[in-house]
Amino acid sequence: MKKNDIDLSILGTDKDTAGRLADGFAVPEEGKEKIFRQSLKKYRQSGSTPSGDSVQGVEKYRRPVWSRIAAAAAIVAVAAGGTGTGLLLLHGHNASAPGTEMTEATEAEEASEEATEVPTEAATEPPTEAPTEYIRELEILSSEKKIMTDEEHGDMIFAAMEDYKQNGPARLDREKYIAKFRAAADTEALSTPELKSYIYDMILNSLHYFDTISGHHTYISVGNNIETDFGFDQVNHYSWEEQKDDGTGYSMAVYNYDSIHYRVNNQSMTYEKSFYSGTQGNGLNIGTNDCMVLNTAGENVSVLQPDSSMLGMVNTTGFAPQIAQSHLNDLSTWQILSVTEVNGMECAEIEGDWWKGHFKLYIDLHHGFLMKYDNSDGDHYELTDLRIDEPVEKKTFDPEGYSGTDIFGNPT
Repeated sequence: MKKNDIDLSILGTDKDTAGRLADGFAVPEEGKEKIFRQSLKKYRQSGSTPSGDSVQGVEKYRRPVWSRIAAAAAIVAVAAGGTGTGLLLLHGHNASAPGTEMTEATEAEEASEEATEVPTEAATEPPTEAPTEYIRELEILSSEKKIMTDEEHGDMIFAAMEDYKQNGPARLDREKYIAKFRAAADTEALSTPELKSYIYDMILNSLHYFDTISGHHTYISVGNNIETDFGFDQVNHYSWEEQKDDGTGYSMAVYNYDSIHYRVNNQSMTYEKSFYSGTQGNGLNIGTNDCMVLNTAGENVSVLQPDSSMLGMVNTTGFAPQIAQSHLNDLSTWQILSVTEVNGMECAEIEGDWWKGHFKLYIDLHHGFLMKYDNSDGDHYELTDLRIDEPVEKKTFDPEGYSGTDIFGNPT
């Protein structure tokens, strides 16, 4: 582990393998449960930790930790049948709901009566019920972890997937809790288990609260300054991300559309083409305390909501569920200092300590976006220029002048 690496050493794969497998191939629906259970068994038999990321041909560069963790999450998503739900299995460290499927409003048939000489009340229609969200109660994060067998864990996950299919994303009553944040008089009032659990839950379930997003993010670490523009449409299943570091000459991009994933190196003028299973994506309605449990061997087993890795993107562009589990899982190690605006978003200002040192971050109260992050190693991340639930351009890749391969290295 390198000094300035934000990583938690919780991945079970190296970067190159993660990158290839995360792009993935769809698996028939009928085989996903069997393959998922096999993937759990496989994971139990291996616990390797990753080395630092690098990009060949340029100065050493490490992508944000959440991008590498997201890639690993996507690996198991492929094993689970291309559901688009990242299931990240955390081993070794005790690391400290897009558009809602709403109930259609029903229209009653108009009652009619023949006119009579006797005055009667006008015929009325039964009131039409407005579409409702699937609202659930906030679960307070516990310091005690549940213990589950692999079979129980798998059953829990598939039940959570089925609940999402039937009811749409299960959301919190955001207005209720945001009002409590605004009314809190000081750090003590802000740092209650209830409001901390709200923050934790919102980060885990960020994708439940928007359909489209585009913007820009910056990642600075060890002399690298990676600037990224991105667009992500969950409804129409396409995304793109374009990265560059003018100081090192680093330049790459990813494009996902029509079930094809392109990973493009603009320095070497090469690309890798593969299929991705984003169009099969569905969410996961799972309890806060079910997102990190212990197996019978006492190891952490973590379940992540989908993030941008379900479309094979390089980074998670602000919706980083593993940040909650790595930094905020122990409520005693961090505080909410204030409610403040960061880059146009109303945020909770959070400060705390994790096993690698001190951190400070800002979480958007309305969507759970990671808006800004700094740690004692000098790493910095910032999300800007956000456009939420606005049309996102569908960018495509022109391979003219590039040479390409598939994920196995065969020329395309």
